[in-house]
Amino acid sequence: MNYEAVCRFLSLSGSMELDRLIPGPASPQIKIDAVNLSVEQTIREIVNTCYDIRLDDRQLRQLVLLPEAERGKYFQKLRAEYRIRREFFNFTVSLPNNANEISNVLRLLGLK
Repeated sequence: MNYEAVCRFLSLSGSMELDRLIPGPASPQIKIDAVNLSVEQTIREIVNTCYDIRLDDRQLRQLVLLPEAERGKYFQKLRAEYRIRREFFNFTVSLPNNANEISNVLRLLGLK
């Protein structure tokens, strides 16, 4: 969206294909065969499949264990090597037919 807005502002054609610059998710298809968990648990698992923020949490918690003099360098390393995080619209979820409530929530979150 930023690229398109800058192109409009500068009156440029915006012909660059962004898919070539930013790869899609490694596994864009998420298949849920059966819904044995609660709605909340199922959605949590789907969201974690898209991007598991728990890794970010673990890495940031390591920061406080380091000597203060090393924290800035560690944080800069985390920023420089940050994983690509894809938006939900890049993922398609296949659900069983009886998962209407989950389907509605996922659609509101932007998943296909």
